[in-house]
Amino acid sequence: PVDPVDPVDPVDPVDPIETSATCELGAAPTTVTAGQGTALWWKTEEVASASIDNGIGDVDTSIKTEYVWIRPTETTTYTITAIGNDGGSVSCSTTVTVTE
Repeated sequence: PVDPVDPVDPVDPVDPIETSATCELGAAPTTVTAGQGTALWWKTEEVASASIDNGIGDVDTSIKTEYVWIRPTETTTYTITAIGNDGGSVSCSTTVTVTE
């Protein structure tokens, strides 16, 4: 026979840290044909570090506006996640549409 297990007390959810960090993420142009490049740009303020998904990685936050040149092969949504100087986090996204 199996001994009954005491139920685990539920854990109170942790309130997210309010942050003064801000970010914007965009592309110019937002629609490209296959093989065409676009500038993926971001603006951050009050940010200690930031990273963009889909192969971009850690990005420079010392300059308020920065960009990287990309050539997506399919429609892709990019998300930047930034950690604020105060420990909170913020994220924002943009989609680059690829047409044939």
